[in-house]
Amino acid sequence: MKELLKEERPYEKCGRFGAKSLTDIELLAVLLRSGTKGGNVLETAKAVLYPDGKEGGLTRLPSYSKEALMKIPGIGEVKAVQILCLCEIARRIAKEKAKEPLCFDRPETIASYYMEDMRHLEQEEIRVMFLNTKQAMVRDQIMARGTVNASVMTPREVLIEGLRCRAVSM
Repeated sequence: MKELLKEERPYEKCGRFGAKSLTDIELLAVLLRSGTKGGNVLETAKAVLYPDGKEGGLTRLPSYSKEALMKIPGIGEVKAVQILCLCEIARRIAKEKAKEPLCFDRPETIASYYMEDMRHLEQEEIRVMFLNTKQAMVRDQIMARGTVNASVMTPREVLIEGLRCRAVSM
């Protein structure tokens, strides 16, 4: 980082112009704080976001496991956990935002609500939404988890918070 002008360093740039002025690599670099002996923090952030040089970006972050992150030079256990927590915060923010006054009367609305939870799953899931008469969500629940590309559910009765339901496979 010493080879960069002070105004070009991500932390200082963020302080002067705000977080919106930073690139994806610079944002991650600010959070990582330090690089390796052989490379600066920008190089470490770039290796995380673009491991093969071209493909990746921020949308790649949630697909990493702690072990996979720790294989990247400059990422130890602490930084790997920090990145995973950052992804979880982003997922929760997206889910809360999607939940705000939603009426679950259209498939697009339901897809938007579940997208952040389900886009990076490594197993199929069957989820059930409980809606009130105004199509607002009362509760949702995972009913079954399957394999990489299939999930099986047998008919059964379920009692959830006093609601008697019958789950059936279709």
